[in-house]
Amino acid sequence: AAAMRCGGLTAVAVMAEGCGEALGKRLGEVLPIVLAGMKDPDRSVRSAAAFAMGQMAEFMSGDVVEHYAAVLPVVLGVMADSDAGVQERGCYALDTFCEAMEPEQIAPYIPKLVEVLVGVLSHSARAGAAGVQEMALSAIASIAAAAQADFEPHVPAVLPVLHHYMGVHGTELLPCRCRATECMGLMMEAMAGKPGSALAGLVPGVMSAGLGGWQLGASELREFTHGMWACMAKALGAAFQPYLSSVVPRAFESLEQDEGSLGGGSDDE
Repeated sequence: AAAMRCGGLTAVAVMAEGCGEALGKRLGEVLPIVLAGMKDPDRSVRSAAAFAMGQMAEFMSGDVVEHYAAVLPVVLGVMADSDAGVQERGCYALDTFCEAMEPEQIAPYIPKLVEVLVGVLSHSARAGAAGVQEMALSAIASIAAAAQADFEPHVPAVLPVLHHYMGVHGTELLPCRCRATECMGLMMEAMAGKPGSALAGLVPGVMSAGLGGWQLGASELREFTHGMWACMAKALGAAFQPYLSSVVPRAFESLEQDEGSLGGGSDDE
C-alpha cells in the first residue's frame, strides 16, 4: 500500500540523519528503493522519497554522491511533477546532492539542471508556490558553488531570474529574495576563476540590488547581503575597493543593531 511505502521512505530519511554510517553499509539495497519511490504513482510516496534522497545527500554525502549518474536523472524527473510539494522536496534533494559534487562531476549536467530549475521558477512563480521558488533558488546556488568556473556560460540564463527575485517585496517572498542574494554572490565568486569573465560588468547592478535589499532592514536579508558582498570581495580582490565605502559602514551598523529590532524578523528568530 502507498501508506506503507511512504512510511518506509520516511523511516529512511530519519535514519539518514541519525544513523547515516549504518545506513551507508546497506546503500546498495536502499538507494534503488528511494529512486523507485521518486517514480511512484502516489504523490505522497514521491514526496517522501524525494525528502529521503535529500536527507541522504545531506547527511551521507560521502557515500551517496558517487552515485550521481543514477541519482540526478531521477531527481530531475521529479522537477516535472505536477504537485508543488513534491517539486519542493525534489529541489531540496537537488540542492543537497549538488552541493556535495565536484566540478568535474557536475559539469556535464549543468545545462539541463539550469534549464529545468529556471523552468520550475517560472512555473512556480505563476502558481504562487513560494516554497518551491525558494528551494529552486537554493539549488541553483549549490550548483554554482559546485561548478565554480564552469558555471559562467549559464550566467545569462540565470542572471535575469536572480535580478527579479532580488527586487521582490512582501513577507512571503522574503526567503526567495534571500536565496537569490546568496546565489548571486556564489555565482560571482564562481565566475572569478574564469579568465576573461564578464564579472566586472555585473558588479554595479548587483551592488545596487544588494543595497536596496539591505535598506529594507530585514535581519535575514541583511545576513545574506553581507554574505554576497563577502563573495564579491573575494572574487574582485582589489577591484572591490571602490565599494568599501558603501559596504563597511553597513557592516558595522548591522553589528551594532539588535536583531530583534530589525524589520522582517520575529521575536522567535
